[in-house]
Amino acid sequence: MRRCLSFLLVGLLAGCSQQPQHLLRPNGVAVVDDHHLYVTDRGNYRIAQLESNGQIAASIGVFGVGPSNIHSGWDLGRDSQGTLYIGNFIYNDEATLVHDGVRSFEPDGSFGREFGGNDYDPALDEPTNEPYGVTVDSADRIWVANYKANRVVVYQRDGRQLAEFFGEFGNGNEEFSGLSDLVVDRERKHVYVVDSFNGRIQEFSLHEDGDTISLQFLRVIGRYGNNLGEFAYPLNIALDQATGDIYVGDMGNQRIQRLTHDGQPIAAFAPEIERWQVFGLAFHNNHVYAADAYNNTIWRFNADGSNPQRLLESEQ
Repeated sequence: MRRCLSFLLVGLLAGCSQQPQHLLRPNGVAVVDDHHLYVTDRGNYRIAQLESNGQIAASIGVFGVGPSNIHSGWDLGRDSQGTLYIGNFIYNDEATLVHDGVRSFEPDGSFGREFGGNDYDPALDEPTNEPYGVTVDSADRIWVANYKANRVVVYQRDGRQLAEFFGEFGNGNEEFSGLSDLVVDRERKHVYVVDSFNGRIQEFSLHEDGDTISLQFLRVIGRYGNNLGEFAYPLNIALDQATGDIYVGDMGNQRIQRLTHDGQPIAAFAPEIERWQVFGLAFHNNHVYAADAYNNTIWRFNADGSNPQRLLESEQ
């Protein structure tokens, strides 16, 4: 009965010719170029394509519980072929998670495949994955940060699993409490993993031999706090491939922090507003893009954090 109701909703939504022209709780962003980007528009159950003037040009995905639907979307990644990858969660009527995985969509909106899909029995207290973070590296491999499982899984574009890392809860090296995102710097052979509830980033050296991938612990970056170089529930991370600088969405402190590749803090910045919420982060062409779930908009900053611009006016 629940699934029937969900598919009824799908039909109703698909029959609506007018797509929403405002974002609702955006929490993922992938940049194509200076004029186009994609956003996980979680509250509207879709991926929205935005132009640089803030116009929503197209929508991908329809609400539902079927294989090609989006029920509750999270982070967003994009590969060199234009394929989009989104973390997707399905909940039942009691708001209990019953399925999760990463789904791919082509630029024309057609569904591709699901990576790491799992069903959960609501009657059982089963461990869940919860793919909060999705990152595509320069080799078009899909890295998935499973928040609840504290595990990273790596896939090829064809869906084949290449590697799996971590999985231990705790506050030691290679242990995590809320593994929410990661970024891969293949040029410098580093991987940075966000350890949200421990208020830190863990940095690893990356070793590749064909399809074989391994990680070696290097250092912990930061700790819980509100000083420069400290974090309160960091959620997202982005990389400037040219410099190796990393940008961390420091959600609890309502700011973005910029650090060097070895974790030295450079600056912290935010728009000049009373409250905002960083729920998605990307770097492209000397600009930082941040999905603001509180104000239902996307912000664009210069690489040094200056000149914040709101790309889309929120609907109040």
